Amino acid sequence: MPRIRVPVRHSGMRYIPRPGIYPPRPPPPRRGGLMGLLGGLAGLLLCLLCLATLGLLGLFATFIAVVAYLGWVYRALRDAGNGTSVHYRTPVIIIKPILYGNTAKHFGSKRDSDGHTHRWILYVRSFNNDDMSNYINRIQFRLHETYPNNIRVINQPPYEIEESGWGEFETQITIFFSDPNEKPVTFYYHLKLFSTDPEVVVGKKPLVNEYYDELIFQEPSDLLVQLLNSTKSLADENRTIEKEYAIKKTSTIEHIKNVRQRIRNEIQDLTERLHITQENIKRVRQRSIDNNFSSNIFISSTQDNIKHQIED
Repeated sequence: MPRIRVPVRHSGMRYIPRPGIYPPRPPPPRRGGLMGLLGGLAGLLLCLLCLATLGLLGLFATFIAVVAYLGWVYRALRDAGNGTSVHYRTPVIIIKPILYGNTAKHFGSKRDSDGHTHRWILYVRSFNNDDMSNYINRIQFRLHETYPNNIRVINQPPYEIEESGWGEFETQITIFFSDPNEKPVTFYYHLKLFSTDPEVVVGKKPLVNEYYDELIFQEPSDLLVQLLNSTKSLADENRTIEKEYAIKKTSTIEHIKNVRQRIRNEIQDLTERLHITQENIKRVRQRSIDNNFSSNIFISSTQDNIKHQIED
């Protein structure tokens, strides 16, 4: 029976190239053409007209126009002669999905020698079951300081560490790429040992705590592009994992939709109740105003009667 990897999340780890390496895209060169020729010719005719009417000032304007016209002609002939155009390369973005997490299994009882209770494996794997060694040079795992040689470096797959322990702690994972010019990626992961599942507690089945994430390479070097595109797939073992994640994704999206619909229904119900309450408040206020008006009339009539009785 396949194991269910939970929880599933997308924490947004990104690999971004170092700033300042890639120069900004230059603006496209100005080109001549038919409009340039017509514009230069029109300017030349205008300056000839100025020469005929304004003398030296027109001569100076004619000189400026001729220079501009020759510039337009030169650009038009150059572009028409070489027939070249500027093309910019589409930005290269390569995504490599990964899985990272740990498995843990209870011994059944505390070990007498060191008090350890669990055997665990901490790992980083390819989601598509690719050979990650093609573009990953090594992966460094930093464990708790109580472990001897707490910084472990794995140079080839499988990129995992098997150890034993009695408590949970935070680990640091650093991925170094085959291209030394590429900056390493560092992230943190909380090693999990305990669960509320009775079968996991007694050691009948292992605990699996695994996360999905993506390495996104934006404008990698030519060397790294070649390495990333030449990865080979290993045995077809992770097809079940992909199906599990697809099922989990579908169920999670469906759950989110149901929660959103329930929230909309609650908002609508509360809005209707608020409207009814506001209407009741208006009626009570109006009734209070009417009662006060009737009371004032009664008091006024009573005072008039008393006044008439006193006068009589």
